Amino acid sequence: MTRALPLMLVLLASACTPLPPFPATPGAAPAAAAPLTEKERLVAAIEANGCQLDPSNAAQVLAASGLPDDSIVRIGKELVDEGQANVMTTGVFELKTDRCI
Repeated sequence: MTRALPLMLVLLASACTPLPPFPATPGAAPAAAAPLTEKERLVAAIEANGCQLDPSNAAQVLAASGLPDDSIVRIGKELVDEGQANVMTTGVFELKTDRCI
């Protein structure tokens, strides 16, 4: 499992492309929510794509997070170290959060 993490994170980090901004809704007031941390952005992107990060959804997840490659690798390692994620033998990165049971 430990050997698969660096390979998976390198593979996923190489597919990172930013998403274009969403157009504003006319007449809508801007949201006053606090900005998400990098970790929260990556977790939210993975949760929104089935709680797993694999080659079939890597581009969408990484684009939705909008994070640079080095941040993705660092956060992925942190999540595994904290027990909030694991890397399956197939190389799939799987979250273990409240939304990913």
